[in-house]
Amino acid sequence: MKKYFQVNLVNNRIKIILLLFTFLIVNLSSQEKGKLEGTIIDSQTKESLIGATIKIKGTYYGAASDIDGKFQILNINPGEYVVEISIIGYKTAQHTGIRIFPNQTSTINVLLSETILSLDKEIVIVGEKPLFDIEEASSVRTITLDEIRAAPVLSVQDIVSKQVGVTKTAEGIYIRGARAYETSYLVDGVSAKDPLAGTGFGVEINPLAMKEVEVITGGLSAEHSSTAGVISVTTLSGTDKFQFATSVKRDNINSRSTNNSNFNQDQIDFTFSGPIISDKFTFYSSFSGFASDEFTRSPASQLNSSIAGGTRFAPRQDNRMNGLFKFTFQESGAKYETSYRRSLKINQNTRMLQIGGNDVVLGPGFQYAFSLQPDNANTYSHDANLLNFKYSVAIDSKSFFEGQISRLFTRLRTDANGREFRTDSITSVLDPRSIITSPISYWEYSLKDSVMYVILSDPTIAGLYNNGGIATLWHDHFAEEITLKGDYTFQLNSENKFKTGIELKFQEYQWIDINRPWIGAPIKVGDLSRSLGESFDIWHVWPAQGGAYFQDQINYNGLIAFLGLRFQYWAPGKFVDDVINNPESISKKILTQKNVDEYNSNTFTLFERKLKGRLLPRLKVSFPVSDNQVLFFNYGHSVDWPNAYQVYSGLDISRQDRSPLSRIGNPALEPETTVEYEIGLRNQFTINDVLTLTAYSKDKFDYVVRRYLAELDKTTYVNEDYARINGIEFTYLKRFTRTFNISFMSSYQIAKGKSNSAEASFFRFTDEQTTKEKYLAWDRPWQIRLTSNYKIDEELELSELLSFLYETKLFTQINYQSGKRYTPFIKSGYDFNLKRDIYKEDISREYQSIGESWFWIDCSFQKSFKVNSTEFVMSLEITNLLNNKNSTIINPLTGKAYELGDVTPYRDPTKPHPEDSGLPPFDPARYLEQRHLVIGLIFNL
Repeated sequence: MKKYFQVNLVNNRIKIILLLFTFLIVNLSSQEKGKLEGTIIDSQTKESLIGATIKIKGTYYGAASDIDGKFQILNINPGEYVVEISIIGYKTAQHTGIRIFPNQTSTINVLLSETILSLDKEIVIVGEKPLFDIEEASSVRTITLDEIRAAPVLSVQDIVSKQVGVTKTAEGIYIRGARAYETSYLVDGVSAKDPLAGTGFGVEINPLAMKEVEVITGGLSAEHSSTAGVISVTTLSGTDKFQFATSVKRDNINSRSTNNSNFNQDQIDFTFSGPIISDKFTFYSSFSGFASDEFTRSPASQLNSSIAGGTRFAPRQDNRMNGLFKFTFQESGAKYETSYRRSLKINQNTRMLQIGGNDVVLGPGFQYAFSLQPDNANTYSHDANLLNFKYSVAIDSKSFFEGQISRLFTRLRTDANGREFRTDSITSVLDPRSIITSPISYWEYSLKDSVMYVILSDPTIAGLYNNGGIATLWHDHFAEEITLKGDYTFQLNSENKFKTGIELKFQEYQWIDINRPWIGAPIKVGDLSRSLGESFDIWHVWPAQGGAYFQDQINYNGLIAFLGLRFQYWAPGKFVDDVINNPESISKKILTQKNVDEYNSNTFTLFERKLKGRLLPRLKVSFPVSDNQVLFFNYGHSVDWPNAYQVYSGLDISRQDRSPLSRIGNPALEPETTVEYEIGLRNQFTINDVLTLTAYSKDKFDYVVRRYLAELDKTTYVNEDYARINGIEFTYLKRFTRTFNISFMSSYQIAKGKSNSAEASFFRFTDEQTTKEKYLAWDRPWQIRLTSNYKIDEELELSELLSFLYETKLFTQINYQSGKRYTPFIKSGYDFNLKRDIYKEDISREYQSIGESWFWIDCSFQKSFKVNSTEFVMSLEITNLLNNKNSTIINPLTGKAYELGDVTPYRDPTKPHPEDSGLPPFDPARYLEQRHLVIGLIFNL
């Protein structure tokens, strides 16, 4: 009965989607028709242009200009349209808000300007800018400069998280149910992601330096490679005028305030740009510095970075700095760009290192166990820089080339707050523990029991580390990527455009990961070391990867189709090839014969190196189903090569980890593969009133999992897992006036799979061996966002009394999101010693329960005024306006974060006992940030 109900529920959802699509497709053929005519003229010579293509976007209507530059389109249904005019060698023009009336003729006369810099990259808008491209065949959202500066955002993650289909949790960013490490993060067209950290991000960019951020959540073109989505940041360039801006923000005026909304946060940003030689050679620079003691309010007395100047750049608990220098030179038909970006982060957030995104339990990064001695906790230092050279040239009026050479370098170090790897000798206990110290209390089992037990008097700190021990993890990795990239575009005619490109990445990775490095160290000075920690993993490799693609765009009578094919390759490198060819790899139980055979059979040889490759088809189609209503569909395959540590761990014959359950990488791993389908309908009621409904499905297979291999007596990695994500998205955009607009975005998603990570699969493997799909831990079914942007300017006629409100901006976003998934506990007995019920996980219902929903409101207020030529902007940013408590560590008996008095299956502070273990349930990170107010002042010259 249950299975029948689930099947019918799915069928009902499909029927609802089809009904919505049917409802939105309106037939207008019975109305009286109108006509559009006009003339296309060269803006410089004033001569008529023959052969220009005139297209009414979102319809089948179109025409071409005649020898006199004139055109005429007949039998148009009444309505409001966007008319696009294009011809090779000229900037494309879009005239918006063109109204067609029954039995009337509307006229537009178009002036086109010549250009040879790019193809379809320069569009001149006449009228209000369209809220979206109705003919777009992908799910893509572009956040503009004005939108970025209006919202209370600190990083690109904050910007992206405000979009539909993107879920931000305490653990990271998840795009349409994919894992965090699958995200593709680009800055000015090249990858800026740390390939070893597993966060999906890397080089940070100052939001003031961003021109726009493009978020693609579905329907990737052949030029992109990602199994989740693409986040592409375009930075600003200099202009022919000198510009200087400084921004200062902080969350309190009194630095000693103990108010809950005071995180002791300060931020300073500046940008400086202008011409070097007229407007042909310009520069742009920016810097951002940020320091905060975070909302958990348990900072260390001083953070110490062992790779970034000790304490110099770490005044607070969370420290971030980034800078950008960019030079641009333009000449007729060509552009040269050179840019350098660098960012540094120092904090104690464990989410900085997600071990390839697979090996950590989902949860906040706050090290609660060390909250009594935070100076002994792990400190994370992440240093990243990106150097990029870019060359763009219009070869002729029909072809365009763009080439790039870049170097990305990232390094991450985590240690016990800057302490040495290990000292010359061990003179004290370094393992962190919770011990009983003064003040103490006594506990007795019963009045008849003469034995008294000693416990801590304060149950709220019992279980926290307090013995002076230090963090057990020492980790260091770096990644260098040299990227060569080229893209060539050829416009055959107005109906056919061809694009092809190639990307080559030459990489160097080094990884050192040691647990409890003091184990095996000398007891006395001068003694020899006996081992390298409790467990370790060390490797240094030189892999390579890249791809090539071609894509043909066909425009035919309103139908737009993108037919693409991408080839991606991966070369594990000489290190792996040598291990495969070394007979000792089998005799010393590094690899099995099956590993060797699979590697050799699934690779091909090129330039004396073994490579793996995949061909990935891509298809995107959009076509009108009625006037101003476009149906789009896309289909594509994409792959993500295995995380490096899953391939290289333990393969170095000279460095073997002998600890129990030590890991051995598997060079024969196949890529994790995603097959995605998407269908959607875009409806443009007017130029100021648009709606999109999208349904998507993702099948992910060959996810990597960890398994015990008896033949090697170690654990290794295999392709065995899969996931399936289905969802629908609804977006409605409304522009009431030029200065006031709203957006309503909603999504419903179900993400299921066999397990949440390689490690979760390993530990659950013996509990329940089944092919049954389970909900993924980061799945959040419902997501609703209502956003408004309002600016008061001269368009709104105010009384003299209220005239001070001119040049005021107000941003507001109301957010609702399903709570965090968790596995419920069930009662399994009663402990007469502890005098309380015993609970255990209900494994059969893993992640089936959903915690208390999240709700929060973010807003910002900006007031501008001028003094002579200087513009001043005062700002107030408020996140979580209503101070809602959004649970991120769930009590599995209540479905929300623990509060004193709640029943809990873990350590219960209301019933202390000598046999209690684990941490107390008062982790301040069990909730998201409380209300936070930040005031700021910006100077623009």
